[in-house]
Amino acid sequence: MEKASIEPKASDKYELAEAERTKYVNDILDSKADKKVVVAGPGTGKTFLFKKILNGKTKTLTLSFVNSLVDDLSLELYGISEVRTLHSFGRSELSKVLKKEVNIYSKLSLIIRQDFKILANSDIDFDVLFHEKKDDDANLVFYETRRHYYDYYGFTDVIYAAVKIFEANKNNVPSYQQILIDEFQDFNKLEVSMIDLLAEKSPILLAGDDDQALYEFLKNASAYHIRLRHGNETPDYVAFNLPFCSRCPEVIVEATNDLIKTSKEKGLLKERISKPYIYFPNKDKDRISSQFPTISYANKYSKQVPWFIEKCIGETAKAIKNRFDVLIITSNNNQVRAIAKALTEKGFRNLDFPEKRKDREINFLDAFDMLIENKEDNLGWRIIASLLLSPDELDTLIKTSSENLTKKLIELLPADFTKGVLKTAKAIKYILNEKAVNPELLAATFEQFGINPDKISSDYLCEEFYALNPPSGKPALRNIPIKITTIQSSKGLAADVVFIANFDDRYFLKDGSTITDQDICNFLVALTRTKKKAFLISTIPKKAPSLLKWINRNKIEVIR
Repeated sequence: MEKASIEPKASDKYELAEAERTKYVNDILDSKADKKVVVAGPGTGKTFLFKKILNGKTKTLTLSFVNSLVDDLSLELYGISEVRTLHSFGRSELSKVLKKEVNIYSKLSLIIRQDFKILANSDIDFDVLFHEKKDDDANLVFYETRRHYYDYYGFTDVIYAAVKIFEANKNNVPSYQQILIDEFQDFNKLEVSMIDLLAEKSPILLAGDDDQALYEFLKNASAYHIRLRHGNETPDYVAFNLPFCSRCPEVIVEATNDLIKTSKEKGLLKERISKPYIYFPNKDKDRISSQFPTISYANKYSKQVPWFIEKCIGETAKAIKNRFDVLIITSNNNQVRAIAKALTEKGFRNLDFPEKRKDREINFLDAFDMLIENKEDNLGWRIIASLLLSPDELDTLIKTSSENLTKKLIELLPADFTKGVLKTAKAIKYILNEKAVNPELLAATFEQFGINPDKISSDYLCEEFYALNPPSGKPALRNIPIKITTIQSSKGLAADVVFIANFDDRYFLKDGSTITDQDICNFLVALTRTKKKAFLISTIPKKAPSLLKWINRNKIEVIR
């Protein structure tokens, strides 16, 4: 006998909305399919779903690809799932199969690319070969030869190595009660091949949103993979949606739908997965939506932007009369640091922003970290050589090393050179262990790293006096948490008040004039970080941003 469907009781619109949202979640939970793909728009309860899926299971795995997202998920899913980046998972599995520790250096592909330029007199981006899984490319042999010489893996090739080991012997593929994949729209061909192998052994749920694809140009990712599995071409996956946004106020959800509708009318987002994106009403969010019924837009000169942000924060504080946090999103890290500096000078003391981008550069810290652990480490000496030798000397060293791969680099370098470097390594080890170091050696070590002790001491004193005598900013605003970041780094973030700064075509559009699918995704991601109020700020006089015109005018409040 068939069960009669029962309409959920709803005394008001809130209960009705809750019942409808619950039905979408229950459809996913009740499905017996081993392979599920869930398209979840911004703020639609993906983490809540993850917790429900994992409930009662003991051996589970959750994978994403960005460290910051993994950090957040690790906290949210603490104790109920192993949460890893793909390269961390690949490293772990490779280590199990090889039965030894696997060394990782994130910039290895840059080092081997430089070797290729020297030895092959040509250039190649090895990361692209791995991202696109070009198994038959002959240049991969060169990469593996140099990688083996250095005895390290990079973030990308460690995933590739794990995939190849899984492909060679499916018994090496681990199994779980449940696997969850986050941000699947930003996975590339290599990463997808890893996921497909895991899906052969374990129930899997892919979660993502093709409207939020951000990494096509950074890591050759493609929303094609989630679209393929959500469509009819991949029948072994059962498709679901999470449509109700409980993060954003109503105007943000409506503006997002305006943006998508206009994009489709203009012939963009042709391959987009068709799905609803619906404001989720509740008493608190309705109150916020009534309090902030529009998105504010202003055109200001670049130097006025920090002043305008301060002004808007003050006005928002008067309106909210409670604690709130701020997220400022802009196009590049130079703009991030400029805004941060200006806000610091205005007396804001609770700023979070990336001060430098040295993590992408090959540097002494990487090398000495390796040499302190192992004074004969080939990669450590290779990095030192690239930073201290002349181009001709480096060329000779790399060519000589390629002729006899049993010879370590320390054996090929001049004895006085290696002696001096090892003295510095010893000094660093002493510093780390809080032991006394000869003043002359300490001074030489500081100079090696470009460290000025006098400046550090001066800066420290300035900070101490600054804390005693802060600038004449408004005391009520000084400690408001403010995070400043780029669009790509805003993924996974949310804040009560969001500013999208430098919202000009020349900064915000990839080619400066023509709107692309990627530009739309970028704007959508930035805008939907908003929990209460959003501000858009452009800086080119008398020129409204193109994307602004794609949102219905009644949703925009222009501030003169």
